Amino acid sequence: LDVSRIEAGKMQNEPTPTNLIEFLKSMLPEAEQQFKKRAQMFAFHRPDTLPRVMVDPRIVWQVLSNLLSNASKYTPEGGKISLELSSKDNTVLLKVADNGYGIPEFQQHRIFEKFFRADNTAKTEGTGLGMHIAQQLAEAMGGKIWFESAEGKGTTFYLSLPISNGVKKQEKSVQAPAGSDTM
Repeated sequence: LDVSRIEAGKMQNEPTPTNLIEFLKSMLPEAEQQFKKRAQMFAFHRPDTLPRVMVDPRIVWQVLSNLLSNASKYTPEGGKISLELSSKDNTVLLKVADNGYGIPEFQQHRIFEKFFRADNTAKTEGTGLGMHIAQQLAEAMGGKIWFESAEGKGTTFYLSLPISNGVKKQEKSVQAPAGSDTM
């Protein structure tokens, strides 16, 4: 459904001044349940304060919950996962790191493709849509998403978002980029 909504330009981005530290603290217990089930260690690193960020918290959580869920799915039991929140200049950076399977180097260029799943993830559930959706949503918020990975050592995903987003609610809907075969 989300892919269809994004393709049709019907998923609305409604930025509001958001305290990301408090918002994430309120949402993380949902993700932490999955880590506990898999006996994975989780850490949330954050500054004491952060300026309010003009984002749609619902969309930020959709992207982050996907990144955290993938970190758990692709990290063996007993592994480590972390979420780090920081800011620099006019940007907030969210970093999700794990010490899981990692993404094979020869497949890394495909990670944001619709329906793509790396060869070393065949035993885990998934549709291959999560990273594709996460990329589209990040870009719709004026942000960027990228990663670093080494097979057998883990993956770190980065989500950068502008602190002040001057886009008005009615002017910004989530759509696939022109000429894109995505979603």
